[in-house]
Amino acid sequence: MNKKIWFVTRSYPPSRGGGAFVRKQQVDHLRKNGFDVTVIMPPQGNVVKEKNTVIINPIVPLRFCVYLQYLLILRDYMVIWSWRVASNIIENAEKNCILFVTTGGELGLIGSLSRIKERRPDIKIVINYHDLLVSGLYDGESTNVRPHLSVEKLELNGFRVADLVIAQSEIMMEILSKKFSSLDTEVDYAYFGFSNDNELKVFKTRAISDVQTIAYIGNMGKMQKPEVLIEAYRILSPEIRKKIKLLFIGDFAKNSVVLNATDIEKIGFVSREEMANVLIEKVDLAFVSAVNKKTLRPLMPTKFYEYIGLDLPVLCAVPNDCEVERVVNKYKIGLTACHDQINDLVVLLELIANDKAQMTELHENLREAKYKFDSNYTLKKFVFLLNKYIEN
Repeated sequence: MNKKIWFVTRSYPPSRGGGAFVRKQQVDHLRKNGFDVTVIMPPQGNVVKEKNTVIINPIVPLRFCVYLQYLLILRDYMVIWSWRVASNIIENAEKNCILFVTTGGELGLIGSLSRIKERRPDIKIVINYHDLLVSGLYDGESTNVRPHLSVEKLELNGFRVADLVIAQSEIMMEILSKKFSSLDTEVDYAYFGFSNDNELKVFKTRAISDVQTIAYIGNMGKMQKPEVLIEAYRILSPEIRKKIKLLFIGDFAKNSVVLNATDIEKIGFVSREEMANVLIEKVDLAFVSAVNKKTLRPLMPTKFYEYIGLDLPVLCAVPNDCEVERVVNKYKIGLTACHDQINDLVVLLELIANDKAQMTELHENLREAKYKFDSNYTLKKFVFLLNKYIEN
């Protein structure tokens, strides 16, 4: 197998989002395992290029392309950029190399893969799904509630020429395998995991506090609706509320319930390092929230892995039989309820307040399962899958 990989991604440092962090971990791990990786990415502000990074400027600014997508002129805002990337790959990629294409919901280069394969049949193609495609259709449900142009045909064309598809979760693998069951493309999955680096220092086991602080971190929009935690908290008796504190970190100004709440603590957006310090110093459990939509079932938020890395059990209000629920219940590292069953969430809050033995057990389970979500462990599967499916 040729060890050369052209790694095409929208998100990569210096971008500071979760997607960029995950991609950096993947690239570093592939390089450690002997792969010669060249990253192709769009411009990220005043970027200082790292070695073996190619920045391709779009013909049309990406922000304007987002506008064109909203106007139903483009199927996906990355399409025009992907044309230039495809031309670069066709002209410059080494013979028998691997083209590793990522998606965090955007179509990206997937729509141009059939053109690349037609011109360069020697190239092996790997698609890595972080999220299901925006404007895609999965299990009969669209991921996009706005008016949009379908990407179904372009996604199908990409699958037809891919040698391997790596999903971010087991449920996502199941959904994609079912959707494209008529094709010969191999579909598997691999978790991303948390980074066991110097930025995230794991704290020592603490005694279970008399007052449990539960923190929600991240977006607070219609797909998350983390305010369900506040609603459940307010149903509790005054005595139970004395044993629980709520902390929300993120852009709470866009969520009127969180913004106007006077019985919780709020912190604006912070860096990853600052977030880790807050979690270490103040927090006993992390709250994970996602509304009860089928298209959210396969998602494994990057921050979920980081909670595990920081020894934090999780309280979840999520869709039934979603990946987060499966993992939490399998390893017994938290408590779960369906997002639209607020009374079940109330019961879990009462348990958190009153049952120290249960909380101690969650911490013990977390320490036992933790290594399985360390990126040094989980990313080995990416290398295994490349060797298994691509080497021939």
